[in-house]
Formats: sequence, structure tokens, C-alpha cells
Amino acid sequence: MAERITLVVLSGYNTDIAPLHGVAPNIRVVDARWKLLPEYRRSYPLAWASRALPPPPEEELATEGDPESAAMARAERDALLQEADIAVSFAMAIFPPDLPRRAPRLRWLHAASAGPDRLKEGKGQALAGNYIITTGRGYVNPLPIAEYILAAVFYFAKSLAQAHHDKGHLAFDPRSYRSQSVAGKTMGIVGLGGIGTHVARLAHGVGMRVVASRYSVDRPLLGAETGVEGVDELLPASSLTELLSCSDFVALCAPWTDETHHLIRDETLALMKPSACVINAARGELVDEEALKRALRAGRLAGAMLDVYDRELERLPDQELWAMPNVLLTPHVAGHSEGYGQLAMEFYCRQLRHFLGAQPLENVVDLARGY
Repeated sequence: MAERITLVVLSGYNTDIAPLHGVAPNIRVVDARWKLLPEYRRSYPLAWASRALPPPPEEELATEGDPESAAMARAERDALLQEADIAVSFAMAIFPPDLPRRAPRLRWLHAASAGPDRLKEGKGQALAGNYIITTGRGYVNPLPIAEYILAAVFYFAKSLAQAHHDKGHLAFDPRSYRSQSVAGKTMGIVGLGGIGTHVARLAHGVGMRVVASRYSVDRPLLGAETGVEGVDELLPASSLTELLSCSDFVALCAPWTDETHHLIRDETLALMKPSACVINAARGELVDEEALKRALRAGRLAGAMLDVYDRELERLPDQELWAMPNVLLTPHVAGHSEGYGQLAMEFYCRQLRHFLGAQPLENVVDLARGY
């Protein structure tokens, strides 16, 4: 007889979890999303909670206002977590406070988001547990993010920022347009993983030369030798200087680790062409925002497209950076698409079958490496 497994769904309020019930008959699916909602509101910064959580239902407000009801609700939540053999978050790395202590039976935790770095933030302490951790890195939304990066290329190359300015002033200034051809320009990709490989293919498709970097490469590779469609040159991560100096557009696709923290700073920005643009669809912490502002003010960089910003889950963007005419910020939406939820669920169900069949899981987080 198959072992009985309790799967607790921790978050992800727009996700249809019905497919989980059909994976295997020995899985008991517990939907704890709404029960845990009050804890999430108290535990996470408002900027984070406002993105990942729905408005509080009336019954939650009534329960939280009564001490006895609140204590009973907390005891119920603790009981659910104590039974969890596996758990999944389909939201932006939202986890219950003190998860390792409250879920002593937990053997596997999955986060549908790509980067495990968010698991160490807030009060969830999800990285501290004695269980396997996996993510959706490279499977759920790499193509939409790559499309976003290519859209940023055209935004700057075709002077669409000037068009937006003119619209706001209800007057054209044709002499301020500086449109250029994308074909023949160089796309530099920092971090040739799941997202970066799609960026390379799309950039190559519009005639760009593609130079990329990857940590697992120990020497420069050219053409077919790279083994990646659309990549003209693949460099070791240590050759960042060469990549930045030759690129017209720099796409940041690397995970946030100790090594990549403030990868874009005064010294690396000084290597770039004054006509170059930075596109960050990875993590805001890859960019030293003060250094970025200095380069933009001085005309040592043409522009920046940022889907993320430093400490984005704690605060609003830097006001000066947000106001700069050659900077466009979006609220971490590059990976959004109409099929995102379905892809996340399909990948997790596949992982679930692997787990039940004692097969290796994909995207197991290496805590020492950081992703």
C-alpha cells in the first residue's frame, strides 16, 4: 500500500489547484492558502504583501479582531503545517513564519518562482529547514521574460521614450528622435540559463550579434561550439569585462548570489559604451542603483529598463531613478503571461510524480551556490 502523503498548498491565490488532486490517490491535498493569509499580512512588508496577496475577506477581519478566535485560527494553522509532508508556494515566495519549526515532517518544499533568494527574506526562514527545496527556474516563464528584454531593445532603439514624452506634452519634437537599427548591434547576456537562451534566440532572430556568459564555461567558445542557438560567443563569467565593453544592450539574466550582488556598479559601468542600455529582468540587487544614477546623469550610459529594483519587496522604487527620462521601470511583470499558472502547475505535477516515484527532482537548490 502506497504511503499516505499530505501536500499543503501555502500560497498562490489565482492558481487552480484542482490538478493536484489527480496526481496520485495517496496524496491528501490541503488548501491552507486562505487560512494562512492573516499571518502573511503581519509577517511581510506591505510592498511585498500588496503584490502577492488578495484583499482580506470580511471573515478574516472579524476573526483577527477577536483574541479568542484568532488563537483558535492560529492553532488550526499550526495543526495543518504539522501534518505537511510536502508543501508548495505558487505565489511570490510567500511562506508561513518559522516554517521549519512548525512543519517538522516536511520533506520537500517547492517554490514556483525562479529565484530561491526570496526564500531567505521575510520571516519564513524557509531556507533553514532540513528538507529538499526546488524552484520553477527555467521552466515556467523564461520565454515571456526574454520577450520583455527584446521589447526593451526596441524601446530604446526606436526612441519610444521620446514618443511617450511627446504624448505627455501633446507636441512632437522630431529632432529629439534617435532611432537606430537593431540588426548588427550586440546583445550581451549576463547569465546564459533558461531565460538567457531564449534571449539569445530572439536577439539572433532580429539580426543581433549575441555574446553571453555562463559560470560553467571555463574558456571562450565561438559559433556552433557554444551549443546554444543564436549565441555567437560564449564567455566564462570571469570575462564580464569583455562582454560589457562590446555590448550595445546588456541583459541581466543571472541569479542573485554573493558573487552577482551589485554586479553592475561604478567599475563595470565604466566599461560600457555611453550609447549602451542595461536591461534587468533578474533581481534588483544585481545593480548598484546609486552607481547607475551617476552613470545616467553623466551621460555614460544611454538608458536602463528595470523590471526589478533593489529591495523591491520592502519599498517603492528610488524616486530619482523612477523620474529619469531614460529609465523605464515595471513592477516585476516580465514573466507574466496568460499561460503562466498552467505552466507552473504542469511543472509542479511532473515534479510531484518524480517525488512519489523516488526519481530525482529538477531544480534542487544548492544552498552553497545560492540557486
